[in-house]
Amino acid sequence: MSYHLLILGIILGIIIGLFIGIYMGTRNGKKRMEPKQIKHNLHGFSRKEAKEYVTRALYYANVFGLRKIQFITGWGKHSHDQVPILRPYVIELCQKLGCRAEKNAKNDGVVDVFIKEKIN
Repeated sequence: MSYHLLILGIILGIIIGLFIGIYMGTRNGKKRMEPKQIKHNLHGFSRKEAKEYVTRALYYANVFGLRKIQFITGWGKHSHDQVPILRPYVIELCQKLGCRAEKNAKNDGVVDVFIKEKIN
């Protein structure tokens, strides 16, 4: 049951994000050239859940033509010794899937993922 809700949540998030990206991507009838992006909150996810979620989110983002996604992983405040677990894991996973992933310059709890035209 939770697996289906997870997939439904990803799909709805992408559709809503696309709508917002299209709506916000125009100004006075002129299309802006800013990249479309979506944020996904991974707070409270285990590594296994995060792997499944991130993999599917990247797949659907690629299908819908998104070029940037942000994953909110948190700073690791609730992890053992307050060391982040998800952030380095998400960065490594995205890089293995052929995307450029890095810690957000303004917020350590966010991972910016830049998607190539085709994900392996």
